[in-house]
Amino acid sequence: MLALSFHLATSASGSTESNTPGYDIDQTGFSPPCRLKRGALHTVTDVVDAETIRLDDGRLVRLIGARTPAPSSTAAGYRETLQERAARALTELVLGHSVRLYYPAIDRDRYGRTLAHVVREDSSQGRTWVQRHLVTNGHARTYVIPGNAECVDALAEAENRARNAGLGLWSLAAYRPIASSRTEHLRRLKGTFQLVEGRITGVGSSRGNVYLNFGRNRRFAFTAFIACASLTGQRDWAKDLKTLKGRRIRVRGWIEIHNGPHIEVTHPNQIELLKKDQS
Repeated sequence: MLALSFHLATSASGSTESNTPGYDIDQTGFSPPCRLKRGALHTVTDVVDAETIRLDDGRLVRLIGARTPAPSSTAAGYRETLQERAARALTELVLGHSVRLYYPAIDRDRYGRTLAHVVREDSSQGRTWVQRHLVTNGHARTYVIPGNAECVDALAEAENRARNAGLGLWSLAAYRPIASSRTEHLRRLKGTFQLVEGRITGVGSSRGNVYLNFGRNRRFAFTAFIACASLTGQRDWAKDLKTLKGRRIRVRGWIEIHNGPHIEVTHPNQIELLKKDQS
């Protein structure tokens, strides 16, 4: 993502593979350019949905970092939903092909599914990073979940290009960033994943928690909330957050309601300084 400072939105770099649990994967665009554990090759036997595949060993693999549209979302000129289009794109890319998994620090979800970045490896067509392919073509948005923020910078760059070009889901107004001033609209979107843009009017703190306020009335305005637990060991990030008053940012995450609508930020990469406000 666009960095607020070098302390925010940083990623690992390098290109040397090793047999150690974590290493820097090459940055050619064909594999995730971040520190992940390299797994063995497997064949994809089924595409369960636009974010889930089944391997030849029976495992279900959830594609982390790329969130596809809701089942009901449609685009003008297409009979199938955007999620069906994403699932078709995923099927055409990986079904019956060999893929290699790259594991993050947390590689299982509460349902027992494997969490991973996936690369199709084809002897004739080379390698394709699946998540980046989906995001680049407007089939998915970039998202972060606690403990799995690896590779989000590269995915966010791909998302920005797709959004600027109006590809796929970005052709729908429902998926475009929402102004933070539209608080009633944001309230109706409770529980959904959204991108919200606006200018920070104030930065507050209480009991170690940090609040990025987007309006003068803190009880009703949109807020980005960073819990003290997310700031543990992140002294530089906490310091940088305090400099954001008056800056325009984009924040991504799930809309929740506490007084006004808010998004909880658990990682710096959920916050993006808008280009005209970069220093």
